[in-house]
Amino acid sequence: MFCEKCGNKLEEGFAFCDKCGAKVEKKSTKKNEHDEKHEHEEKKSKVKEEKIVEEKVEEKVEKPIPPRKTKKGGKGKTVFLVIFNLLLVAATVTFLILWLTKSTDCNCDYSKKEKDPDVVDPKKEKNEYVGKWEQNVEYKKGSKVTKRTYGLIELKENGSFEALFYDKDNISKTKEETKGKYTIKGNKITFSYKDDDGDDDTLEVIVKNNKMCLNDDCEDYLVKEGNNKIVIYDDDDIVNIKTIKYAEYEKLQKEYKDAIVVVVREGCSWCEKYESVVEEISEEYSTPVYYYESDGKISISGTPTTIIIKNGYIVGTIEGYKEFDAVSGILDEYGVE
Repeated sequence: MFCEKCGNKLEEGFAFCDKCGAKVEKKSTKKNEHDEKHEHEEKKSKVKEEKIVEEKVEEKVEKPIPPRKTKKGGKGKTVFLVIFNLLLVAATVTFLILWLTKSTDCNCDYSKKEKDPDVVDPKKEKNEYVGKWEQNVEYKKGSKVTKRTYGLIELKENGSFEALFYDKDNISKTKEETKGKYTIKGNKITFSYKDDDGDDDTLEVIVKNNKMCLNDDCEDYLVKEGNNKIVIYDDDDIVNIKTIKYAEYEKLQKEYKDAIVVVVREGCSWCEKYESVVEEISEEYSTPVYYYESDGKISISGTPTTIIIKNGYIVGTIEGYKEFDAVSGILDEYGVE
């Protein structure tokens, strides 16, 4: 309740205003009390808002101003750059010293043309082809060895090679020696040497499966560290001599055939040596020649034994090993064609 004259707040029950003395008229309607209460709440809220504003202003004034931020990398960045540059200079100087030292020790000739990187230089790099490569060849006519040759090529680490070929059956041991240089590119070896006339010549071989192949199909080759044997047959001259059983042996006699039957035995060294003679007999005479493995059914004194049959009858025998000329003379005496 407030004084209508001065607006002073009046206590409940006062008849006069204690400030101006004006008479207080009582208005106690419910509506006026509500309005009075609402008006009082508004004033109270306004006072509270003003107090909050004042506190924020005071806080803003009292709060210290933070220092102004400067850009990163000030003094610290400068120190880092100085250290980095010093390290860079030190590394450069070290590199130059090492490079100059290496260049002084190297006996390099930079005037020469750079070599193909695929070519292995035997003088500087070891390779699997260095060493001895050997060849042992037997040429056979049937089972007879007609010629033996032997070859040796030695590849050295300094890029040179030595080759030696000769006929092992030649009593004079005539040798053919060749020397020169070699280069390697991939699996190809090129030999450079002087031929019989003194002219420069080259030979290119291919290495595969640990064979130094002297031709494309590797029929003629050398093997590293040797001990290999290559047997070459002349297909046109191979003599196939049939081996017969006892029944076939009897049939020759019953049918009155002409034949030469050579009785042999397994493990008999003279029989093996006699093979080349038998093959020559087969080539020189038209009469059929047969082998017969000894089984005790034919009475002989030893092996090898050559039985001569004409018109189904045994007309003669040749006991033991004999050279072709001796056998040929006996066959001629019995009229063997």
